[in-house]
Amino acid sequence: MCRLSGVILKSAVRIILGAFFALSALAKLSSMESFELYIFFYSGSCEHCQHCASKMAGIIRRHSIPSERVSVLFMQTHENQDSVAVSFFAESGEGLELPYSYLHPLKFIPLTNGAMPLVVLFEDGELVKEYDYISIDEDEIASFFDDQR
Repeated sequence: MCRLSGVILKSAVRIILGAFFALSALAKLSSMESFELYIFFYSGSCEHCQHCASKMAGIIRRHSIPSERVSVLFMQTHENQDSVAVSFFAESGEGLELPYSYLHPLKFIPLTNGAMPLVVLFEDGELVKEYDYISIDEDEIASFFDDQR
């Protein structure tokens, strides 16, 4: 079952790409024939999100997935969300800091249909696969990235 609703998906991709890529990086990506992107949807205070971040940090390191291909979208839960993100990465992401942004809960929750954590794989702006914490398949994720090299 797809948690990202089809109507919201295109605007989600635009929000995410706009939030995570500086113009130079976006220009570089748009000049490639294809690109893949891993996006993690987390809440900084969610225990399952913390476990997922630790699991994904291990996968990223073991398979040498470049951090410019990975982005985190946090649900905004505090005024100073940057301090929450820094603490989250230090405690849950094995110190691996990734590009991130955040959305107000009224925008975040409909985007994920309330599911957190959520790991999604995009290729050329199209949703390819999504996982919750339990369904993360390291071999499938590594293969997705390796196929794009």
